[in-house]
Amino acid sequence: MQIINIFIIIAFLLGIFLGYQKGAIKQLSDFLILFISSILAGFISDILFSITYKYLPFLNFNGKAEGLKIINIILWKIIIYIICIIILILIIRSLLIKFKLYDKIIDSMVDISPLNKIIGALLSIPLVFISIFNICLILLLPNFNITQLNDSKVISKIMENTPILSLQNKNLYNNQKYIIKRINMKDNTSKNIKKLNKDIENHMLKTGFINKNIIENLEKEKKLIGKRN
Repeated sequence: MQIINIFIIIAFLLGIFLGYQKGAIKQLSDFLILFISSILAGFISDILFSITYKYLPFLNFNGKAEGLKIINIILWKIIIYIICIIILILIIRSLLIKFKLYDKIIDSMVDISPLNKIIGALLSIPLVFISIFNICLILLLPNFNITQLNDSKVISKIMENTPILSLQNKNLYNNQKYIIKRINMKDNTSKNIKKLNKDIENHMLKTGFINKNIIENLEKEKKLIGKRN
């Protein structure tokens, strides 16, 4: 069994244990907060990236991703996405506190019945599912180049079958998988860096992950021209 699968099993078991301890209402509220925040973050991050991409620094990575500055598009989309999730969670929690709903959720954890605990344990499963989905979006950044994660069938099932989020982030995940496989090919050399950048660019355009206008603007700013020592 792959070590990744062991970590996933541990995550689900831990989630079930915590869900059993917290009860149905607390676990349901945590799930809804994360789920709603993730969905909204997907829409908001796309808008924010389309506004800010001209002003974001495009880094030159190390290792097999060195010189592939086009990967910054994925990096910044995910950074903005995660920041949006955190801010939205804080906003939703603040609203719950303001309307005194959060106190009721906390009070529900006192003297939980066995049935309530069992429902809480079951509700932890979709919560862990979404948490793993978002964590994998980060870990599948091409500059990390975690091939074992990219090749995992269990991770693929999670990334492709999480309700709404899989569809919303389909193009992002497809490009992450493609780039990780592409940079591990034999033609990833310093002589071939321009072609490699172009191949990734074409895949992003083909999948609709990015539009041609953004690529053209980045090329004018010379942000996609990377170097490899």
